[in-house]
Amino acid sequence: MLDPIAEKHGVSLQQLALAWQLHRSENMLPIPGTTSLEHLKENLAAAATSLTQDEVDPFFNHLGHAHQFFPSLMPW
Repeated sequence: MLDPIAEKHGVSLQQLALAWQLHRSENMLPIPGTTSLEHLKENLAAAATSLTQDEVDPFFNHLGHAHQFFPSLMPW
């Protein structure tokens, strides 16, 4: 379900997830692990990935009712 979006942007699913986290809130900033130069490059590529609302919606649809268990992490 998310693979086509990742492929469209030329990023991995992990990078897509980080891009989504960056997109969804200006008040919350994810802190990804960066234990190597390669990880830093991957994180920077994720941060440079711009998602449209149509690309963000599948994340919310896929997560379903997870917000019931983690309301502070999923404020929608």
